[in-house]
Amino acid sequence: MPMEPFVPDAEVSITAAEKWVQILPGAKTRVWSYHGELVSGAGVTVQNLVPDDYYYLGPILRVKTGTKVRILFHNNLPEDSVIHSARAAGARAVRRPSHAGDPCGRNQNV
Repeated sequence: MPMEPFVPDAEVSITAAEKWVQILPGAKTRVWSYHGELVSGAGVTVQNLVPDDYYYLGPILRVKTGTKVRILFHNNLPEDSVIHSARAAGARAVRRPSHAGDPCGRNQNV
């Protein structure tokens, strides 16, 4: 039996990238940062933890119960990467390559 097409209520983009930030006084530190933004829809808020010139931790997504969300993960890191949710009650992931020819999953729709 074919699966019904997934139609999200909202789409969120999360981009992973290398960045240099000032964490402690002195030299900057190289980190792998994560930045999120609401692309379309409703029922989701995206909060990046600190101002854009400093952030490196992942964003906080607040999703209204029952909202279907598509997360577009863009991996701009020098290595393969995955993301996961912490405390996402009732969440289930459907992974599909964002385009053919991406065997390492560097950019995924989750």
